[in-house]
Amino acid sequence: MLNNSIIYHAYLPSFVKKLSDIKNHIPHLKKLNVDYLWINPIYISGGKDCGYDIVDYYNIDPKYGSLEDLKDVINILSQNGIKVLMDLVINHTSYKHEWFQKSLQGIQPYKDYYIWKEKEENTWTNSWK
Repeated sequence: MLNNSIIYHAYLPSFVKKLSDIKNHIPHLKKLNVDYLWINPIYISGGKDCGYDIVDYYNIDPKYGSLEDLKDVINILSQNGIKVLMDLVINHTSYKHEWFQKSLQGIQPYKDYYIWKEKEENTWTNSWK
């Protein structure tokens, strides 16, 4: 339960370089009585929206490490009484995401995954083509 919990927001590009580096911050997090470590998106992204423009929801961006590194960090944090909140906004995708590209090409059922407007209403529409 998040009520009355202490949540520490870790934006990885400014907090650490790699997921494995989080382990070095556990003493500090414990001193602050942190209950949850909130990690911004670390999935493979298109690099246009601070990681929120996700290309691959299944894999960790190699610049942060691997899925095994994430599992290791979650286990070590858990052993230290700290839970992890993963920032995952599933309605954000990169223009590089397979679904976006198929929707752009009008392929069903992907065409209906996004709302497309005429150029006059939405200048982004044609910037992906």
